[in-house]
Amino acid sequence: MSVSGKIGVAIHGAGLVSSGHLNAYLRNPHTQVVAIGSRTLAGAEAKAREVGIDPATINFYDNVDALLADLAVDALSICTPPQLHAAGDFRLREPASTF
Repeated sequence: MSVSGKIGVAIHGAGLVSSGHLNAYLRNPHTQVVAIGSRTLAGAEAKAREVGIDPATINFYDNVDALLADLAVDALSICTPPQLHAAGDFRLREPASTF
C-alpha cells in the first residue's frame, strides 16, 4: 500500500479492455494507478493520455518483469488477450504486506 494509503494499481495491456479497468480504478477513492505496461512504451503512454492520466505521474513498462518489480504496484490488472494469460507470462511476487 502506498504512502497515501491507497492501493497502487498497474495495468498490463493497453488495448480496449484496459480503458474500462483504468476508468474504474480512477473513480475508486482507494486506488491509485501507478503503472501501465504494454508491448511498447508509446502504447502505454498513449493509453494514459486517453484516460486522462498525466504521463509524468506514473511509470510505463514494455517488459512485464520490470512492471512486476515496481514496488509501487500492489495489484495488477491483466488486460492482455486471454491466450496470453495461460501462457504463463505472469509471475507473482511475494507481497510486501497484506491489506
